[in-house]
Amino acid sequence: MKRSFDEISHSTDDSNHKHFKLTVMAPGISASELEVVVKDCVLHVSGESQRTGACVERSFCLPREADLASASATHIDGVLTLLVPERTAVEPKQLAIGQTSVHDDDKMSGEGEEAGEDTGASK
Repeated sequence: MKRSFDEISHSTDDSNHKHFKLTVMAPGISASELEVVVKDCVLHVSGESQRTGACVERSFCLPREADLASASATHIDGVLTLLVPERTAVEPKQLAIGQTSVHDDDKMSGEGEEAGEDTGASK
């Protein structure tokens, strides 16, 4: 007999898209009684059946590559399945650093002008 348990796996679908698959056993709990919350990189599943009193509470820590904004969930026969796509790798971007002289910084910050000194701009 196959034992039922919660699991998380990393796989590739038929379209060659990588995703994380989370399976949560929630027998006796309907989809409307389940709640899935994402905070930072932690996916939290909880629920309680009003009819049977069954309850479930699980947390999964997902890697940074998980695209939680594009996640989807299905609930069939007491099994909640969540599919979380893996983000495609983003190449690091190098930023150009501009050069500024010390005197340019002084002009920008207003140094050298005393408080109350008339610069002639208002005349």
